[in-house]
Parts: sequence; structure tokens; C-alpha cells
Amino acid sequence: MTNEKALQELKASIVGQGFQCHPETYQKAIEALEKQIPKKPVIGDTFSDEFRKELEKCINAKEPLSWQSWCCPVCNKPLVRTTKTTKLGLPNNCKCCGQALNWEDF
Repeated sequence: MTNEKALQELKASIVGQGFQCHPETYQKAIEALEKQIPKKPVIGDTFSDEFRKELEKCINAKEPLSWQSWCCPVCNKPLVRTTKTTKLGLPNNCKCCGQALNWEDF
């Protein structure tokens, strides 16, 4: 079963009758599954102070860098390199909220 299918079934079971668990348990499961379904990052502000500070922490940059920055589509925090990255050096997940990221079209 895919994450998407499991998510659909969990959401549908909340509307129906016969809960086996507390409704909050279902909600927590839904939130966890939603974070595992990759979402496309959004274009960030490369020159924002927040992005620059996060980048400097990760790669010890001495001056602003000129490539495009990206933000998490869920929490809107800057995406920077982590130990778990794609082949292009882009993060697979947001380090702040854990959202899986989809870089296919970039």
C-alpha cells in the first residue's frame, strides 16, 4: 500500500463510524504520512538574512552566495544542505519540520 492510499483510507475512516483508536491518533498518523509524501520546494529569497545565516552555519560561507535558495513548502524555512542529501547536494527532507522534498523538475 502506498503512503497516498494509506492517507486516503485514514482520512475516510475519520468520517465513518467505528473508531478503533482515539481520533487524535488518526490525526497524528495522517500528519506523519503527509510529511512522507514529497512536496516541491518553493523559491526562497537568496539574500534574506535567515537564509544567509543558515547557509553560513552549514558551509562556513564568508560572503553571500549567488545560487537560488529554496524554502520548505510546509514551514517556509530555508532549505540548506544536510548529511542526507540528493545527488545534487539538495536536502531530501526539511531539517525543521521533516517534510520530504521532491526535486524532480529542478
